[in-house]
Amino acid sequence: MKHFPHDALNKLEEVSHLTKATGGDKKEMGRFLKMEVEKKYAKPMADQKTYSAEQIERGRSMFPKEEAKQEGEDGVAPIGLLQDFPS
Repeated sequence: MKHFPHDALNKLEEVSHLTKATGGDKKEMGRFLKMEVEKKYAKPMADQKTYSAEQIERGRSMFPKEEAKQEGEDGVAPIGLLQDFPS
């Protein structure tokens, strides 16, 4: 009925006739009608939290964090600082 709104009354009549003819047997009606929607969702891993933590640690080991240096400590002017120009 959802896909044929202009023919909904005829579809309803067909389902009614099918229900009476099969005596309400769902298995027999299932041959002609979609009775159930089976949803097969992916199940998450049981140890998802530990697996994720391991992967994050592997990634962090590839990019070691360096200690932050103080501005001007290495003799180079800090980024974004402009010298005063004479006017």
